[in-house]
Amino acid sequence: PENLDYDSTKDIDYNDIQEIENRIFISNGLTAHCLKSLKDNKITHIVNVTDNLINKFPEQFDYITIDVEDLDIFDLGKYFDVCIEYINQA
Repeated sequence: PENLDYDSTKDIDYNDIQEIENRIFISNGLTAHCLKSLKDNKITHIVNVTDNLINKFPEQFDYITIDVEDLDIFDLGKYFDVCIEYINQA
């Protein structure tokens, strides 16, 4: 798949982000590429679970990338341990 790079330089504030646990958020690609939204929510680390979304701000945020397609057939459970370890170390 082709890597997506949403244009975050436009004056659009993508803020489709929900806090699911204390300081743990879930969002989408548009918000992940919106520097204002990430900074407003005090995001420091990003778990990128896609095979086609670049890590837009590697100088400003710490990333881990789980390279999988967004399809129901993929078992994301096998990545939980590595993601939990990354989150706990953040």
